[in-house]
Amino acid sequence: MKCLVLLLLITPGLYAQAPGTTPEISKTILDIAANAERLVPMMDQIKPDDWVKKGASETYVSQWKTSEIQCKALVADARALAQSPDKLVDLMKVLFRVQFLEIAMGSLEEGLRKYQNPALAELLNGTRAENIPNREKLQQYAIDLADQREQDYKVADAEAQRCRSQLVTKPRPVK
Repeated sequence: MKCLVLLLLITPGLYAQAPGTTPEISKTILDIAANAERLVPMMDQIKPDDWVKKGASETYVSQWKTSEIQCKALVADARALAQSPDKLVDLMKVLFRVQFLEIAMGSLEEGLRKYQNPALAELLNGTRAENIPNREKLQQYAIDLADQREQDYKVADAEAQRCRSQLVTKPRPVK
């Protein structure tokens, strides 16, 4: 019975607030959403179909479409994550979207600079770059959160093993 009570006391700790979960990390996540929101109208100005007519690769078209979808999804996902920043899977989704956009936008900026509007490419680059410190904070938070969860699970598992051991070695009462 002591083991059951102890496990019930330990289990909520597995879902406790993450290290550094403060209004600051929620603000960082909302800043990521705001940055992506500022990118959307810039993305709308990109016309990769016109680039193809000028000799650019068709790849730009699919890259642009995917980037636009990812950008809009990042806004929604980041806003949701800011409400519960300790959700590790949602945190990873936001990080992956941010990283994808950094890579894909870099390529789109090259095409934009060459085939459409160098000034818009610079604006897009500058806006995207503003998000780098936020991404770095979010990455560190994700590492810290994953580390804390791993430690919590180790403690819970060790306690569960200890309790199982006690239950197995404890003699059964005679009826």
